[in-house]
Amino acid sequence: MKITFKLSVLIDEQEEIRNKISALETDLSEKYTSALTQVVRYREARCEMDRKFDTQYQQKIAEALDNHLTTVQRDHELRSQIEERRIRSDAAYEEAKRKEKASHEEKLRQEKAKAESEAGLDEAKRAALEAERRATKEAAERLASETSTRVVARVAQEDAGLQMNANAGTSSKVLWAAESALNFEQARLHKFKEVDERNQALRLTYNKDLSSYEKLIKRSINQIRRSTKVVSEKACEIVKIFHDPHCPQSVGMAAFAKKVLSYCISPDNDAFACAYVIVLVTSQVKHV
Repeated sequence: MKITFKLSVLIDEQEEIRNKISALETDLSEKYTSALTQVVRYREARCEMDRKFDTQYQQKIAEALDNHLTTVQRDHELRSQIEERRIRSDAAYEEAKRKEKASHEEKLRQEKAKAESEAGLDEAKRAALEAERRATKEAAERLASETSTRVVARVAQEDAGLQMNANAGTSSKVLWAAESALNFEQARLHKFKEVDERNQALRLTYNKDLSSYEKLIKRSINQIRRSTKVVSEKACEIVKIFHDPHCPQSVGMAAFAKKVLSYCISPDNDAFACAYVIVLVTSQVKHV
């Protein structure tokens, strides 16, 4: 009887342990599944964000390339119009010169025929006729020279007018674009000068050397590459420098502006990636 009771208790304990193990396994399985689901969702969200950034980057590149090709095509059309107008002007000049030469030769032929028909005249009349013929020839040559001068002047004037029209068309485009941004550009330049003047005065009174922060900004900009990860890292580094309490923010902003311009001037650097960094930095530090 005691053995039976002990066996029953032992079986109950084993069943209870088995139930606890099963419940623990079920709980661990649910937690593992939930964690795995969160990881997968996070990875998908990151991939989607990267795809959006890449799409925006490609769109900006396509827009810049389209603008460049449009400008090149417009310039090519203007050059073609100028060249075509010059060819027509040269043809008109050659035609006028040919007609003038034909007219002069016709006059000489008529004079020669007249002189031959009057061969029986006396010497005095023949001399007078010769003098008249020379005068006529000189007048014809002078007229041809004046006509050629007028044609050349007209061709030059037409070319100059066409060039001025072409320049005026281009200038109107430039002025239209400049007028829409002139006030903003002047305000930015004035603001930059004010910041630079304050920085010069601040350096004289500041106890700490600020050149180390400028070197950090320069190094971060020089390390920019065409990669979403690198662009984000360099933008975060620059923003972190701006938020450093030991570095006046105006000094960091001025250094950032100068180094960015210096970086974009070089054709070997990636100006589009640098522009992406500028967007990320200015979205977090509005004063930049």
